[in-house]
Amino acid sequence: MNRKGGIKVYRSNKRKHYRKPKTKGQKIASWIAVILIMAVLVFVGYSICDPVVNFINSWKNRDNLTIEDIIPVESQQSEPAETEQSSVSESETTTAVTEPVSNESYYALEFKAGEILTAKELGSAAQKASEQGCTAAVIELKAAGGAFYYQTYSEIAALSEGSIKSTMPAQQLAMTLKSMGITPIARINLLNDNNRYDYPDGTRICSYKFASDNSNWLDNRPTNGGKPWLSPFDTDTQEYIRFLADEIYSAGFELVICDGVIFPPFHNSDLNYIGDIVKSADRYKILINSVDIVKKSADKAGGKTALSVSAKDIINGTAEVFKPDELTADLICVEYYPTDFGGTIVVENSEIDLSTLSEAEKAVTVMNAVRLKAGSLGIIPVLHGSEPSSETASALKNDGFKTIFFSQS
Repeated sequence: MNRKGGIKVYRSNKRKHYRKPKTKGQKIASWIAVILIMAVLVFVGYSICDPVVNFINSWKNRDNLTIEDIIPVESQQSEPAETEQSSVSESETTTAVTEPVSNESYYALEFKAGEILTAKELGSAAQKASEQGCTAAVIELKAAGGAFYYQTYSEIAALSEGSIKSTMPAQQLAMTLKSMGITPIARINLLNDNNRYDYPDGTRICSYKFASDNSNWLDNRPTNGGKPWLSPFDTDTQEYIRFLADEIYSAGFELVICDGVIFPPFHNSDLNYIGDIVKSADRYKILINSVDIVKKSADKAGGKTALSVSAKDIINGTAEVFKPDELTADLICVEYYPTDFGGTIVVENSEIDLSTLSEAEKAVTVMNAVRLKAGSLGIIPVLHGSEPSSETASALKNDGFKTIFFSQS
């Protein structure tokens, strides 16, 4: 068979092939053909590999997450495309978010303040956590109001009579849990503390003061049950937090959750009484400083620090301490109460309807909305009222939340 510029093939009875020597033109044509074939292969290979590379990168980079990514696939239905959308609802077709938010993967069961006061109760708690498929337990060591549920050796704590409710040292709590294969995690309330830390001469430390005469501020009239609060501006408070953090980490707790990192519910008159320190637009920085103190103790001990904030406050923008770009905490424990979310939420100026979603879908949607706001911070859902075997836990795990805490409150 002859082709112009092609190769002639001759056949003999011995089935041997002979080729005439190529001309210069034929050699050039052959090289051009090889280059064209290689170009086609590179184009096809890149077309196949590029989406794969993009998919892998999407798992590593949470910054690309958009408002359209936060609704569970299970709740979506196909609808005709529209040219413009002013809001996002559960009926829109979106891409599921499966990128993990934590490098670790475990479940933790959280116990109420005062639930573990004896060695027997501690053993029962560890067994309960294990039976529910949890490998960690969260123990509330210092509760809202200031009560201690372990034997602290803080001299400041000792000033408040009756604030220490347990005789078990933190080390006994941590070591017992570890001996039963359970990772110990502590929750401590930093500033929502109404104890009166008074020296015998009546001098009170750690509390807010009136700017005019340095007298003690209370959150209401004494006749109406007014209480002091820990002031994060006070250097004694800062030392107090540092001591407690060092004590708890050195006892063997691997993670400390900082709860109650808030200001009191000041009235306008209170702001004037206390002065500029609580009126400044930058006052949130002293809240962050309280968490930083715990973080420094964690770094020395090789532990980790988490900040507790409710999902509702994060989404509504009412959590004063929640400044992702300025926080040094390793993690955010996002407290999720299903009753906080009923109708709609607004995220990045878009309204998301939760009313038609299942409880599991609602939790996933809310947590992904939080993820949008958290930036590079790792987040751990803390589910109030759900168990490890629940559909909500399964849905969150399938969506990339590998570490989940379960609170019985």
